[in-house]
Amino acid sequence: MEIYDFYDNSFILRRTRLFQLASSLIESATYSKEDSKIVKDNLCDLLQRIKLRDIIVSCGSINDGNNTKEQVYSEQPAVREKGCGKRLKGGKEKA
Repeated sequence: MEIYDFYDNSFILRRTRLFQLASSLIESATYSKEDSKIVKDNLCDLLQRIKLRDIIVSCGSINDGNNTKEQVYSEQPAVREKGCGKRLKGGKEKA
């Protein structure tokens, strides 16, 4: 799992506006099977385009000059603390 850290408030504003737009689109499309299929197909297409663009950007092929301050942190694996030399006993050994 990755944790994203954004330094500007424009991310929250942009997310809120997109969420409201998507919610109203979904609400309108749920009343018709045809509209639901159109919305689903288009959303899937947009998601694939965004993922493809992210791959191209991460490879360095696109540089639009937009420097966003984003850091990605990966979770560290759990390890025992240094100096713990005792063997951990199992459930049956404790009794």
